[in-house]
Amino acid sequence: MKLILCVLLVVTAVSAKADDHAIAMHGVPKYPPSYQRFDYTDKNALKGGDLRLSRVGTFDSVHPYLVRGVRAAGLGLTNLALLQRSMDEPFSLYAGLAARIEVTPDRRAITFHLRPTARFHDGAEVMATDIAFTWEALRDHGRPNHRHYYKQVKRVEIVAPRSIRFDFTDNGNRELPLILGLMPVLSKMEFERRQFEKVTLTPLLGTGPYKIESLDAGRNIIYRRIKGHWTTDLPAYRGRHNFDRHRYDYFRDKNSAREAFRSGATDVWVENDARQWVQGMDFPAATEGRVKRQAFPHQRPAGMYGLALNTRRSKFADIKVRRAIILAFDFEWLNRTLFHSAYHRTVGFFDNSELAAVRIMVQPQDIRQRLRRASKLLKDAGWHIVGNKLLDQNGAPFQFEIMLANRGEERIVAHLAKNLERLGIEVDLRIVDSAQYQARANDYDFDTMIYHWGVSLSPGNEQAFYWSSDSAKRPGTRNYPGVEDTILDGWIAKLTEAPDRASLIEATQSIDQILQAGHYIVPFFHQKADQVMFWDKFVHPSVTPMYGYQIDTWWLDR
Repeated sequence: MKLILCVLLVVTAVSAKADDHAIAMHGVPKYPPSYQRFDYTDKNALKGGDLRLSRVGTFDSVHPYLVRGVRAAGLGLTNLALLQRSMDEPFSLYAGLAARIEVTPDRRAITFHLRPTARFHDGAEVMATDIAFTWEALRDHGRPNHRHYYKQVKRVEIVAPRSIRFDFTDNGNRELPLILGLMPVLSKMEFERRQFEKVTLTPLLGTGPYKIESLDAGRNIIYRRIKGHWTTDLPAYRGRHNFDRHRYDYFRDKNSAREAFRSGATDVWVENDARQWVQGMDFPAATEGRVKRQAFPHQRPAGMYGLALNTRRSKFADIKVRRAIILAFDFEWLNRTLFHSAYHRTVGFFDNSELAAVRIMVQPQDIRQRLRRASKLLKDAGWHIVGNKLLDQNGAPFQFEIMLANRGEERIVAHLAKNLERLGIEVDLRIVDSAQYQARANDYDFDTMIYHWGVSLSPGNEQAFYWSSDSAKRPGTRNYPGVEDTILDGWIAKLTEAPDRASLIEATQSIDQILQAGHYIVPFFHQKADQVMFWDKFVHPSVTPMYGYQIDTWWLDR
């Protein structure tokens, strides 16, 4: 990496503005320079006490920036990005570790001016050289999304000890200044004595308000709040990070984690199972009023939760086969019979928002009609029934595996498997541990797998990480179906170059239409609120932001 090292009092060719405390993807930021806190925080929030949460699976790493290893939950508490995101705007970032930002009018360069009080956990000042080191390390050795984004920087210039400028390649990507604003900060000095690419359980030096207090690999991890942390009285952090400790306990499966909550071993439980949400309050602490239940409506897009069909496997390369499998999924029966009609059927990739396109394929509700359509599609694709088995032209049976990490999802796909069996397709449901699941997913070593592709109200570069032709060829991306479509690539480029909100919506809806038309995923369902159960010892703000409830704004009721 070639850095231009010089000290300047003024950054040339950069427009300094009165609102250089923040940057918005489109339009102007919601909060003015004089703002005191985000609206979804509470000025009366108290500090102290413990928050105990649960996770399913295991972990073997506290290095969150590598593909290898299973990362522990909560590591974001220990490290901050250059800027802080507001959760009640589509995409705006505010001064945090960087006290001030300057962006050129064409958005081809951004300069970060670091806060003099910003410190690593060892007390060392955060300097521009640390930012440059982080950018280079993540560009060359980080996770695929970091490598993709940071390679679009063509020049890095340290213009003062605490000021650094990034110039971008001339590709019209308007989101890049914000992507750089979300970059974490690593200590250059620390990695002079340790290997960046090594999976580790030794904590990294962070800048965040918490440090790892203790951990038991695969079992639990505890974070302790740093009293008097340098972020304490900054507007973007007021009313947040209120608990003295965050503890994450790991459980074998979702049922074990749920029972731990009910017994009082953990404090908060987000219930995504509609049946449990309706019937799951039948335990002593709930009937006695010691456990509360509350739905927090949100305005974020549902994203895509469903079964990815790996088109790298020849059996899923034919779109007619993929359409047939999607037709065999009986959402109406599942929702009515198992979920008390509490879910909404997911159709596209941006449902529950203005970003959603119109439906591409309207299915009949009657499963018999759908299976007849599916059978014809399979026949048109060259498959034929012999006895009760679906065979190809060489007489090989149609069989595939659904890889699962969550036993609770087994009943969703078990019903799909039964319908596919009626079409002559043999399905094997295989539950694997979280480490194996992640490793196989990274290498695309599966037939099908369940995943949830989360999206924001301001989609951008992550869509290339999800669906671009390039991501289909690189290990570790989220393009699990192996989507390769040059027209789609073009719309993803237009999305990242969108000069205004209207252009962004047009590009997003086009991406949605193409993905729907490709039938790469069996869509499941979604909710329009965060369904949260919690022990009656917490207080939360009265305002819920558009992105949903934020646990870091809660506090202990004393």
